[in-house]
Amino acid sequence: MIPAPVPVFPMVAILVAVAGVFFYASFQAGRGTARSDRGTSLWRRSLAVAVAAAVLGVVTSAFLVNILASHDRNYNMAVWASLAKNYGVQSAIPEQGLKEGIPFAAIVNGKNVECTITLPRTVVCDGETVPPNS
Repeated sequence: MIPAPVPVFPMVAILVAVAGVFFYASFQAGRGTARSDRGTSLWRRSLAVAVAAAVLGVVTSAFLVNILASHDRNYNMAVWASLAKNYGVQSAIPEQGLKEGIPFAAIVNGKNVECTITLPRTVVCDGETVPPNS
């Protein structure tokens, strides 16, 4: 079975909202720090909360960038692993991307062929359906 792509939008929407909440909390805590008398315990606590919220906002943003940067590459690696294991189809071009219904160069039984995939189970190479390995 060929894995279906995981939609990125829900993850992105949630992480943008979470980062926004952290940055807003940092801003509000920073305002509290500015209104407090310097050196008091209230000032130290609000400064600690502002710094912690800002760090969490930056970490969340970095996590979001990592997801956006690596999602397609990780999906393609999973599809190629599935094609190699279940169908004996190898990539003819290193780090080649895959899209459903778009032809791509591949190697099957040592021959260069042009294949297309249809999720979740169909692989067609040079006009012939490739049966899954049993």
